[in-house]
Amino acid sequence: MMEFFILTIMKNGMVVFLLALISLLSWGCSVRPSELEPSAASSGEAPDTVSSIQMISPRGDDQWEKGESYRIRWSGGPEQVSLFFKDTALAEQGASVSITERITNIKNEGVYEYTVPSDLNPGWYRWCLLASNEPNEICGETFEVVAAPTES
Repeated sequence: MMEFFILTIMKNGMVVFLLALISLLSWGCSVRPSELEPSAASSGEAPDTVSSIQMISPRGDDQWEKGESYRIRWSGGPEQVSLFFKDTALAEQGASVSITERITNIKNEGVYEYTVPSDLNPGWYRWCLLASNEPNEICGETFEVVAAPTES
């Protein structure tokens, strides 16, 4: 069985696409979209241009607790941006992700303080940023939201 993968390599702010032919006859390998670089996972197509916006946090190894406040960080973009909090639970099954929350017309200071709702289901989520000067949203890494620890 032969498969093609488009790999994204970040180097000095430039995105380089490398088309690789991989034989998987003896290997049972697969790559989930959440394991790819954020720009490759958010879109099925290669971008026409390199984005001037980059999501910085949260990172893929972050765990956010329900009811706690955290900072979403990014660099670049115009004066106003919008953030979308997406539940990725169904993404592995081929369904599109659902938008849990929309925060629009934010003054672009490169940071936004967000409190995780106490009633949010634990699971895997990601933040995406939309700017008026970009054709597509820019998504960060998938991270985990967990229940707050219970006191005994």
